[in-house]
Amino acid sequence: MNINILENKNEKIKNLRKDFPILNKTINNKKIIYFDNAATSHKPQSVISSIVEYYTNYNANVHRSGHQFAIESSLKIEETRKIVKQFINAESPKNIIFNSGTTDGTNTIANSLLLSKFFKENDEIITTTLEHNSNLLPWINIAKFLNLKIKLAKFNEMGIIQSEQIQNLITDKTKIITMSGINNILGTMQNLEQIGKIASDNKITLFIDAAQMAPHIKIDVKKINCDFFSILRT
Repeated sequence: MNINILENKNEKIKNLRKDFPILNKTINNKKIIYFDNAATSHKPQSVISSIVEYYTNYNANVHRSGHQFAIESSLKIEETRKIVKQFINAESPKNIIFNSGTTDGTNTIANSLLLSKFFKENDEIITTTLEHNSNLLPWINIAKFLNLKIKLAKFNEMGIIQSEQIQNLITDKTKIITMSGINNILGTMQNLEQIGKIASDNKITLFIDAAQMAPHIKIDVKKINCDFFSILRT
């Protein structure tokens, strides 16, 4: 490999590390190399500065009061909603709901479907053997409560859920397909556009656990054609 290319890569890595203050720390007099980002990612200085700016200059309940701090906080929230809408190519900023993370988002959707009587006894939920507990337990609990059936699509030797696996599990009782876009352990990426087409063709609701997707790929929820998309702050 060309030495200049290696030097350029090393320089880019050094510059990237500078964005993360925590990487200035040492452990046993050695620099930190942090690989647990699938669980929790450390924050760059820009994020830390934005948080400090908010608590220094705004910090009020949004859409709740008429004083200046509340007005400014509300405007900031709505500006952020527009940014997220563009980031995932959603239909409207009104489609964006903020919560504490993917787990909270998944539970919010699952409980909303439960309370809206979306499910009836003996309906079926399709999920996969690759799911994080956060995208299994809410559906298992609902299935127990309403006497639903959960079907599991299995992954192949490459860690991929093939669309045929999903298609073969569908019946006229299938109400929702719920799955992750990128697995948090294997890092495998699923073909969500194919699965989105299957769900749409069969008039089945599609929920995507996107906890691992935002930092790694360009997201377009319109192309995926999903009904719900839960993303983790990064």
